[in-house]
Amino acid sequence: LYHPSMSSILDDYVEAYESCWRSSMHPRAGMADLNQRLLALDRPPLREIELKYVSISHQDLIDFGKALFYQQSIKTLSIMQCGITDVAPLVTGLESLPQLAQLALSEPGLGDAAAAAIGAWLVSSPAIVHLSLTRCAITNAGVQSLLPGLSMCEDLVSLDLNNNLIGDDGVAILAGWLATNPRVGALTLEDCPLSAAAYQHLTRAIQTNTFLRITTLPLQSSPEGLAFQKMCTQITEPRLRGFLKMLAGLPPGDVTPLGATPLHRLLRGYTPEQLLPDDQKRVIIAACKDMIAAGRPLNARDREGNTPLH
Repeated sequence: LYHPSMSSILDDYVEAYESCWRSSMHPRAGMADLNQRLLALDRPPLREIELKYVSISHQDLIDFGKALFYQQSIKTLSIMQCGITDVAPLVTGLESLPQLAQLALSEPGLGDAAAAAIGAWLVSSPAIVHLSLTRCAITNAGVQSLLPGLSMCEDLVSLDLNNNLIGDDGVAILAGWLATNPRVGALTLEDCPLSAAAYQHLTRAIQTNTFLRITTLPLQSSPEGLAFQKMCTQITEPRLRGFLKMLAGLPPGDVTPLGATPLHRLLRGYTPEQLLPDDQKRVIIAACKDMIAAGRPLNARDREGNTPLH
């Protein structure tokens, strides 16, 4: 059954499909096919590229970096477990992506040299919002190389450094950076070789930025880790209650801008499983009831489709 109104819906679906390239969507395609798609200027521009478990040779990466110049609308780029050992050709391509907001790399063969190259690129990449460098064999020296670039990223809200070789000295560097960047909402350091001293460094950051979410394992279940998590809750809860009270007191019809619905900033960096303790969830529910009583819309969506309840 077809209705004329379906036309625009189908057009939107086709455009969304055409604007995304994932290796799971093209299981038989190689890098040559992707590079050919990047050069196809008669097709809708790509906005997202995700490559997982695709064999990428050094020459493939050079060609890919050159082809990115023709797709400057790309906002999300993810390359995981593709055998890359030299990130320089990729960085050359990244320099031609002014709208890139999310970059994710997971390549064990990269190391600190890649961190230095990414750090230099970040200096001129103010649009980056989410940066993930997991399983990249980054050490404390690599963190130091990233620091100048991270300090220039005013819109960065999450940094994921899982499964790297970052120790206490690297955490000290990150803590100093976080203390002066209150916009950052999430730092993940799971499965990094940290000791109890790392929590002392992270305490400085959490006391300055009370909206910051820090995830660290395996010490999270140790006495030091549990004490750190308790301290985070004690610091965050008063700010949480004050923030929600402010939201509930806004006059009816006070519309929040796109991308910044109520609770949007507060919940930044959290996953549904790690959201908040039960007592704080009850506070959120109570605040939402107050918002309903005040006539504030709870179904207004931002550009990502999120409502205040999301």
